[in-house]
Amino acid sequence: MIEFDFKRPTRRCSRTEQEIRPGEFFYSALIEGPNGELIRSDFSEQAWEGPPADCIGWWRSRIPSLDQGRVYWVPRSVLLAFFDHVYQQSPRDSLTYVTALLLVRKKILIWHETLERDGRQVLVIQNPKTKTNYEVESVDLTPPEVEAIQQNLASKLFTDQQVAEDAEVDEEGVDHAPS
Repeated sequence: MIEFDFKRPTRRCSRTEQEIRPGEFFYSALIEGPNGELIRSDFSEQAWEGPPADCIGWWRSRIPSLDQGRVYWVPRSVLLAFFDHVYQQSPRDSLTYVTALLLVRKKILIWHETLERDGRQVLVIQNPKTKTNYEVESVDLTPPEVEAIQQNLASKLFTDQQVAEDAEVDEEGVDHAPS
């Protein structure tokens, strides 16, 4: 399995451009951009006005003390929403493939089998909660592609503070951390 070195996103409010300091709460949202790309935006607590338009998931966290230095995944529902988004755009994309591998590694999705189609490997993975199967084409990656995917995932799917997995779930199945 591919190993990744994730870097932290910036600690700036997307709306005000002001720094979010250690100890302060902030909100993060994954927003679908005009070309279908996902953009992570962080908002200071004061600038948060609720989920932006085209938001596929959001969570609340706090900037930790500078000495903590650990990086955490965003809530599972946001990880799944991200995967669903990239999968719907292209099951043959390298970002879809890497995200699928990471979610299998994290035991959010389960590997079911590997098929051979037209000389290509296709991974069949399943969401154990919904019993939804996904067919994701295996992709060979170059080192620059790995670096680009690392940067993309790190900027969207990691936070400096652990987010509660037992957060409230709305009617669309998206976790929202309690305030």
